Amino acid sequence: MAIDLLHFLSARLRQGLGTAGATLFLCGVTAAQVNGCFETGDLSGWTIEYGTRNSGSTDWGTIQPGQPPATVITATSPLAPCQFVRVPPFEGAYMAQLNDLGGGQHATRISQSFSPTAFDLMGSGVLTGQWAAMLVDFGHEPEDSPGVLGEVFINNVLYGRHEVNARQAASQGWQQVGSCGNDPIWYKRFKPCIDLRHLQTSDVITVRLTVWDCSLGGHGGMAWIDCVKWEHCTAPPTDMVGWWSDMGLRDLAGPPYNDGSQAGIATSRRCTKIGPALVHNTTTYARVPDHADLDFAASQDFSIDLWALPKLRNGRLDPLVSKLCWNSTGFSDGYWFYLDNGNPTLLLASASVFTTHKDTTVQVPLDEWSHLTVTVDRASITPRVRFYLNGDLLAGATPAPLIGSLANANDFHIGGPPIGGSFNDIFSGCTDEIELFRRVLTDAEVAAIAANCKGKCKPCIRSPHPAVGSGSVIGPAWPGHLFDVAVLATEPLQVCALSLRPHGFTGPFQIMVYTTSGSYLGRETNPNAWTLVATGTGTTPGGNPNAAPMVDCQLSAPFTLSPGSHGLAVFVNNPAGSTGLVFTPLPVVSGPLPPYADPDLVLVPNPAVAPGVAARGPFQAVVQAGIWNGTLHYTKASFDPEPAVTFAGAGCPGSRGAPFCQEIVSPAQLGQAASGVFDNLPAPGAVVHVIGLSDRFSPFGPLPLDLGLVGATGCQLRVSPDATTFLLGAPPTNTATWSLGIPNTPSLLDLRFLSQGLVLDPAANAAGLVTTDAVGLLIGR
Repeated sequence: MAIDLLHFLSARLRQGLGTAGATLFLCGVTAAQVNGCFETGDLSGWTIEYGTRNSGSTDWGTIQPGQPPATVITATSPLAPCQFVRVPPFEGAYMAQLNDLGGGQHATRISQSFSPTAFDLMGSGVLTGQWAAMLVDFGHEPEDSPGVLGEVFINNVLYGRHEVNARQAASQGWQQVGSCGNDPIWYKRFKPCIDLRHLQTSDVITVRLTVWDCSLGGHGGMAWIDCVKWEHCTAPPTDMVGWWSDMGLRDLAGPPYNDGSQAGIATSRRCTKIGPALVHNTTTYARVPDHADLDFAASQDFSIDLWALPKLRNGRLDPLVSKLCWNSTGFSDGYWFYLDNGNPTLLLASASVFTTHKDTTVQVPLDEWSHLTVTVDRASITPRVRFYLNGDLLAGATPAPLIGSLANANDFHIGGPPIGGSFNDIFSGCTDEIELFRRVLTDAEVAAIAANCKGKCKPCIRSPHPAVGSGSVIGPAWPGHLFDVAVLATEPLQVCALSLRPHGFTGPFQIMVYTTSGSYLGRETNPNAWTLVATGTGTTPGGNPNAAPMVDCQLSAPFTLSPGSHGLAVFVNNPAGSTGLVFTPLPVVSGPLPPYADPDLVLVPNPAVAPGVAARGPFQAVVQAGIWNGTLHYTKASFDPEPAVTFAGAGCPGSRGAPFCQEIVSPAQLGQAASGVFDNLPAPGAVVHVIGLSDRFSPFGPLPLDLGLVGATGCQLRVSPDATTFLLGAPPTNTATWSLGIPNTPSLLDLRFLSQGLVLDPAANAAGLVTTDAVGLLIGR
C-alpha cells in the first residue's frame, strides 16, 4: 500500500513541535539583538556555553559559560520567513542564531562527557553517534562565514573532527536545502564512530559541537545542529574463522586474514542488506585463496551463515559457498553449501565418499533477503546437520554427516561452484555477511544473527601489505624501519594494531611507533622531528627471515593518521645487531613496485623516491633502502555520512521466539517509491505499518513507548504514529509489502523518517500484538 509522504509530512508540520518537543529559544543577550541565541530540544546532560572573539583573531580562547537567558520564547506560533528554518525531525537540537551588530564573532557550543559502560566494551564494540548541521550566510562574507565544528575527544585527546563554514559547504558535499534571500541554506549529516576495543570504563569520551557567525560587524549568520544521538552495535559470536562483508572482500574475522578477490564481483547500494552487498550475475563469483582456517579436520564441527537474495531458480543448483573439487574419481575432500531448486543443501566429501543433506520443506524465496544457516555437528555421539531459515530451525536434523577430514588445497568460493566437473551454475542475486565458524552455533545465536537487522560490530580493517613474490625476497632484519604512508580518506584513520615480520629472536617483544608529518626523508636520524604515538607488544615463534611469519602487535592505545602524507617509524626495542624487523631490500625487487593501497591509504606511496629504510635503532644510522613488510589495522575515526538505511531499535519476540525484521527493498529517493517487506508473518498475517518523523516524541508521550501497559509485555513503540496503514500478508509466507511515494521536492532531501510494524500475533501475549524492528530511511537523490 502506498502513502503520500507530503500528506503526512505537511500534517506533521502543521502540528508544530508541541509541548512534547520542549522546544525553547534561549538568548544570551537580548531578544532584540538575537545575539548568541540557541534553541534546545532534548539536550539533557549537555553543557551549553557562549563566547566571543574579536575581528581578526584566530583563537577563540576559553568559551565562557552561557549567561542566563534574557527571554524564553516557546515555538508555538509561526515565524516570519528567513527568521528561522525548521528541519524536522528536531530531536536533540541545538541552534546558534547569531547576528553580529558590534564587530567580532560570536559562538555557542554544547558538549557532553561520559564513560563507556562494561556493556559498551564487550566484544569489538563500536560506539556511533550522529548529528546534522545547517548553515546560512546573511553577510556575503569572503572571509569567515558561519560555520560548525564537531569534535570527539578521548581523555581530552582529539580523536576525530569535522569543520566547515558556509563558503566551503558546496565543495564538501553539502546539500542546498533552501535559501534566505540570495543566501543558500546548506545541510549535511555526520556520523562519528569510536572504536571501543582499547578503552576502559575509566576513560572519558567527550563530544563537542560549536557553531559561529561571520566576522564583520553588521552581518549575521545562522548555524545549527540537530539529531544528536548514540547507538551501540552488537559483538559477533566467538570462534569465527571467516567473515566477508561489503568492505572489499577483506576478511574481518582475522588474524590470520583470508581476503577474497573482487574480480567480477561488485558491491551495490541498490542491493543492500547490512551494507552494500556482493552482486552475482551467473558469471561472476568471489574467490578466497586456500588456507587451513577454511578447512575442517576429521570430527571438526563447523557452521556457515549468510544473507542471500536469489534471483533465479528453475531447477538450478545455486552455490552459496564451496571449498571442493570434482575430478574423474569424484569429489575431493571438502564441503559445498548451495540451493537445490531453492532447497538448502549441504554436500560433504571425504575419502572419495560424499553425503548430501537437504531440507525439502521450504524453498528459499526469490527476490527477497533470507538468512541461511547450516550447522554441522560431527564430534558428538549423535552427529547431525541442521538448516535454518531466517533464524528458524527447519524440519529438525538430518543424520550421519561424514566425520572424516574435509581439508583440501582448493580456493573458497562465494557464489561459485566446486572446481571442475559439470557443476557450472553460478549464483544469481546478492549475498552479504558470509561467515564461517569452527563450532556449532546454538539456536539462540542463529536467531540473534538473523534478527540483527543492523549488523554486527566491525573490527579493525587490515590494510594491504607487501607480499613476497617472484623476483623479490625478504630479509635481512634490523631493529627499525622508516617508511611513508599516504592517507587518501577524507577523514582521519584510527590505527588500532600493526602486523610485521620479526626475526632473530623468539618470544615476546615490544615495539615503538613514531610519526612525522610529510615524509621520513631528511629526518632519519633526527629524533626531535618525530612524535611517539604508541607502543605495542607481540610474540614471535622465530624462524628463517625468508619465512618470517606475520605477527600481530597490539598497541597500548590507538593513534590517528589525518588525511595527507606521514612518515612512520617502527622500532623493536630488545634485539641487537642484524635482528629485528624483516624487510624487502632494494634493488632485489624486479620490475615496478606495486601500490600497496586500498581506498583509504597507500603504503610506500612514492617507492622511486622514498621506498623506506632500515635503521640500526631509534633514529640511528640508516642501513639500506627497502620495503617495509607489515600492515596497519585501522578504523575510520571519522564523521561518515549517514547511510540510507539505519537501524532505529529492536522489536520484541513474537510467538516464534524472535523479533520480526523488516527488510528495506528500495531506499528513499526523491521522485521514487521507497518500499519494504515484513517477512514470514504469523497468521493472520496482518500488520499496522507506522511511519513517523520522530523516535523520541509522540502524541502519546516520549518514545519508546512501553506497550506492556496494553498487554504487549516487552514490546515498545519506537516511531511516532504520524501516518499508519493496515497491511495484509500474502500467503503462503504471509509477506506484507509497504510502499511510500517520495515526491521530487528538493526540500525533502536528507529528511529522515522512520518505519515500524505492529504485527498481529494472537499467540504472543495478552494484547495479541508484537513490534518489528524500527528502521530509519534517509531521503537521497
